[in-house]
Amino acid sequence: MSLILLLQWVGILMAALYALVKGSDIFHKGSIQISRALGMNSFMVGILIVGICTSLPLFTFSLAGVLQGSSTIVVASVIGSNITNILLIFGILAYFGGTVSWKLEEFWSRLPIFCIAISLLVMTIIDGQLDRLEALLLLITFAAYIYYLVTEGKNDNLIEEKNDREPFSYISLINAIFGITAVIIGAKFSVDMVTNIATGLEIPVGLISISAVAFGTSLPVLLITLEAIRNKQIEMAVGVILGASVFNALVVTSVPAIISGSLAVDSVVMDLGLVVMIVASVVLIASCFDKQIKRWHGLVMLAFFVFFLLKLSIFI
Repeated sequence: MSLILLLQWVGILMAALYALVKGSDIFHKGSIQISRALGMNSFMVGILIVGICTSLPLFTFSLAGVLQGSSTIVVASVIGSNITNILLIFGILAYFGGTVSWKLEEFWSRLPIFCIAISLLVMTIIDGQLDRLEALLLLITFAAYIYYLVTEGKNDNLIEEKNDREPFSYISLINAIFGITAVIIGAKFSVDMVTNIATGLEIPVGLISISAVAFGTSLPVLLITLEAIRNKQIEMAVGVILGASVFNALVVTSVPAIISGSLAVDSVVMDLGLVVMIVASVVLIASCFDKQIKRWHGLVMLAFFVFFLLKLSIFI
């Protein structure tokens, strides 16, 4: 394989990941305006739109992988994305955000489901495969979580009065359509390039999925976190990290598995990724229960993330 061809594949992969992230951002902005024009309040917009859009690049990438016959990339990408969310993004949040305290109640709707989601994901893939029945369990758990959130927020009006609604904008509709189109195209080319690079370098597909793809598809969460640091909204960023990790574990894995019948778990995940994700999740949970994050917490997490990247080199 020539170096020029490899560089072309890497360049196309970077462009495809950019299309994924940028398309997700455009879709996010358009869909929020449409949702408000339809009368959805900020509570529902936050759950359904912001929560889904942060994981939309990874979700579409995983669907494209299954539809193109590369099912092993799904679990590897999810594990890598959760590791990136927790160790890299939460680490950046803790280090650059400084010492921040909060009330545990602020995360009480997300922390238990985070623990449940990570535990279920580990239990369902520990045998090296995620079958359709296990995927249904994950998806039903997520549906029950959404039902709980909606029920909990029923004291708020989920649908606003017509007088309070924003006017409908066709530009927002065009943005939403353009955004989702860019996401789909980016996902398709991302899967193609990951497969080409892995085949050309004779390395596991999961190695690229758990590292480069996971980082690229986690960029929406990273951008929200950087904005939260700038605006001193640390609690919101922690909530987004928890929510994105839950969506990854329960939905991004389950829907592709239901479509394909089962998902094989790559050796990179079984030998390294799973252990790192479990340890990282325990650290995040401990930080939430400690009711504060300190700069040294972030430094430790960032060092752990570098250790994870270095350990990936054994699979090359």
